[in-house]
Order: sequence, then structure tokens, then C-alpha cells
Amino acid sequence: MPLTVTSSSSNSAAALPLAGSVPAALALDPRRSRGTTRPAGGGSLGASPASTIDAGVLGIGSSRSTDQSELGKFWLENTNDSWMKIALQLAASRQMDGWALMRTLALIQVAQADAYTACVESKYFYRFWRPITAIHLAGTGGVNDGDGNPATVGDPAWASFDPVCPPIPDYPSGHAASGGAGAVVLAQAFGSDALSFTHQSVSLPGPTRSFTSFSQAQDEIAFSRICVGYHFRLATQAGVAQGRAVAAQVMAAQLAALG
Repeated sequence: MPLTVTSSSSNSAAALPLAGSVPAALALDPRRSRGTTRPAGGGSLGASPASTIDAGVLGIGSSRSTDQSELGKFWLENTNDSWMKIALQLAASRQMDGWALMRTLALIQVAQADAYTACVESKYFYRFWRPITAIHLAGTGGVNDGDGNPATVGDPAWASFDPVCPPIPDYPSGHAASGGAGAVVLAQAFGSDALSFTHQSVSLPGPTRSFTSFSQAQDEIAFSRICVGYHFRLATQAGVAQGRAVAAQVMAAQLAALG
């Protein structure tokens, strides 16, 4: 489905249409390209069961738990900054060498930039609609004949928890890609995925959230985009996988450790 409506207010101009063509650090090696991490499939409108909308986004979007509401807003912040703060916190508590810390922070930045570049390229390759568009237009016949699927029922009044839905295609999720990339970098930098930490958000000041691993935080970042109503579950799963794949390439090819 070509992107036509991605925010709750109007037909918004799509954001970042050329970001996927930005040269990435991985492009320094001509054998690697952002297309190598593009997830398979982008969804088929006519084949999408009703549960894709109802269970994946619509139900959570209209009846979130208190915790789902909190984590939805908690992770609205720039997750690139989130991973940087988490790295600094752990480096201080573990007395990481200064050079090792600088390398870790640089690898976070490279992996995040490449993950977002690859993700945006994939978004505009598939151009799959956001939940807010799909839910408004789902169904067959009449004004809601958006997907031609009689198994889906639209809701023209539905709105995402945060109403300012980014005007960019759904699949895959950039936030989830950031989550996957950050988790891979920090797990390798600190020698284990299973490290405990607590994080405080700038998008929801006050509460803190605690984790026992980087991958746990990665999964919560991805799930937050369903809770806030921005993405289908498939987009978040694909985003995590893509971010992790990009970060694995970055860690294998960039900024080799001294000694």
C-alpha cells in the first residue's frame, strides 16, 4: 500500500525519503551494503488476517495497561541517546578504561546510524502503511475499502496513544532497529548480554525502568512502538532483526580493539 496517510491529522508529506541512500559506514566495504540486511516481505494487505490489526495494535491502542502506557511514552525518547547513557552508566560502575569507553560510544553511533540508514531504505522499498492508516481504512466496501479484506473491520475514529505518528512507512520499525543495534554493541563491548541496569527517560521524566539484559531492553523498546500505536508487531520484529544484523557487521568490520 503506497503511503498516503501516516498521521492522525492529514495527508502528511512522507519524511526522510532519501535517508536510505545516505552512505553508511558499512559502505566503506564494497562487499557490504544496506540491502544485505533488508528484511524479507513487507506484508500483504489482502492476506492480512483481522488479528493483525485487532491483536497487534488496535486492542493495545484502545485498552493499554498502566505499564504499557508508561513504557510507550518512556521510549519515545531518542534511543540512540538511550544507549549512550546506558553505556556511560555501566562504564562508570565497571570502571571501564577510557579508550575502551570511547571506542564503545563510537561503535554505538556507527551502528545506530547504519541501522537507521538500512531501516529507512527498507521502509521505502516496501512502503507499507502505518497502523493508523490501516485501521482507519480497513475492510471491504464503502469508505473503508482500504485493504480489500472482508476479515478486517476498520475504525475511522481510532488514534494512536501519541497522536503525532511519524510520517514514514511502517515496515520495519526504526526504533526497534535502534534497539537491536544497541543491544548487540553493548553486549560485545561489555562481554555479556546479561548485565543489569536502570534507565531514566527524558520523554517521561520521573519513573525508571530496570533490566537484567540488553536484549530485554531491546525487546521493550520494540514493544513500546506497539503500545504507542505506531507500528504493527511484524515491523517491530523485523526492525530488531535488522538492527542486530547491521550491528554485527559493524562490530566485525569497524574500529578494531587495540592490542
